[in-house]
Amino acid sequence: MCVFKNKKQKDMLTNDTLLIHLRIMTTIKRRLNITLAPDIEKLITHIAKRDRVPEATKISELLKISLAMEEDKAFTVLAESRLKEKGKKLTHKEVWA
Repeated sequence: MCVFKNKKQKDMLTNDTLLIHLRIMTTIKRRLNITLAPDIEKLITHIAKRDRVPEATKISELLKISLAMEEDKAFTVLAESRLKEKGKKLTHKEVWA
């Protein structure tokens, strides 16, 4: 015997309509809403179609490349400042021998 908490619950389970509840798992990746200038949007659409990938995937790839370039710039600035410092400099052979 099935016991219902209220009439609405009984009606839901005894009607001719099939009710299915789906639990959708959230994505592991963080979502970010951005606003693109029309010319940038057009370019992203074009290269995503060319590479046969979703626009979000292409933007993610381009951001990774951009961040690597920014990191290179930061290391270059650090290296140049260290080269200007006075003191003994080690050769490649001395460091890695």
